[in-house]
Amino acid sequence: MRVFSLLSLLLVLSACWAEEQGEDYSLTETPITTPYLQRGDATLRVVEAEGFRCPDGPNALIYLVEPAQTADSRPGAVVLHRGAFDYVKPSGEYYSSEDRLRSDWAQEQIHRVLGLPSDDTIEDRGAWVGALALSGFRVAIPGNCWGDLWHGRGQGDLEADGFLRWGAYLAAEAADLLQAQPDHSGYLMGIGLAEGGRGLTELAAEGIPFDAVAIDSSPDYLPPRLDGASESDQYVQGLLRIYDYDLGEAEDFDAQLQRLQVALNRDSLAVQVNAQGYRTPMFYAYSSLDEQVPLDATLPLANALFNNYAAEQFVVLDWESTETAPSNRRLGTTTATLEFFDGLLDPPS
Repeated sequence: MRVFSLLSLLLVLSACWAEEQGEDYSLTETPITTPYLQRGDATLRVVEAEGFRCPDGPNALIYLVEPAQTADSRPGAVVLHRGAFDYVKPSGEYYSSEDRLRSDWAQEQIHRVLGLPSDDTIEDRGAWVGALALSGFRVAIPGNCWGDLWHGRGQGDLEADGFLRWGAYLAAEAADLLQAQPDHSGYLMGIGLAEGGRGLTELAAEGIPFDAVAIDSSPDYLPPRLDGASESDQYVQGLLRIYDYDLGEAEDFDAQLQRLQVALNRDSLAVQVNAQGYRTPMFYAYSSLDEQVPLDATLPLANALFNNYAAEQFVVLDWESTETAPSNRRLGTTTATLEFFDGLLDPPS
């Protein structure tokens, strides 16, 4: 990795904040202002993840938010953004209505997580990073440009796709970046928004030692998407691209679906909770009215928590809203979640 120079940083983040004349700046950090962070609360570094090449050429980026207040040691938090699902269909069109296989699209998702100005009109974002930074956390936000549901570990069909997918390894790189800081306290939290929640499952498989996780509206349990699927199902075709390594030599569509089902079960956090003893303290939110993420993908994890966790180790929240992953616009929720996790650190009286 290498840290951007100030000039590169300002080019990358042009117009994201106003600068005051005559103020001194570090060559690697710049102040940040969001709906939940005032100027002086935190600084920002942009790190280029060398070797994690996006399909359009540039390397992927990791944004690092550093609280301004001094501390002998700092906890860390990885925040994984939504929307990382896309592929190029045989027709040459993208599965998504927009090309999500670009470095600038991934950077835009980081901006949305942070609450920096972006192309849409939603203003009140950045609640997770705001709450984390004000609570003394150093925060890493990687940008996924591979449309791989944060699953990629260098897999991909170069003939069909023209690139390899690196989502899981980039998320692990962000966690490693936090843990490598000399003042890292040893406490590491993971936050996943929508598709980003699947990345926390991938990091669990990588052995990343999270002390707490917060997941909002994750399409965690995907096997139901295969029920009655045909070769014309474009979402399933995208899953087959992402999980090409697990398909082996299976050429028959039904055989591919069988192997894909095994892989999707393996990569479900609900399955890990039910069958593999996953017990990391968790805040889990979903919506029974979500218009984008179906209930059969979100409810199994909620049920798994109720059936397996001790009551004091988890929180489950149904937004009962058509929104997907609205927690990043609700500072009260994010702050209360951090207080809940902090309470778990205290020994029982």
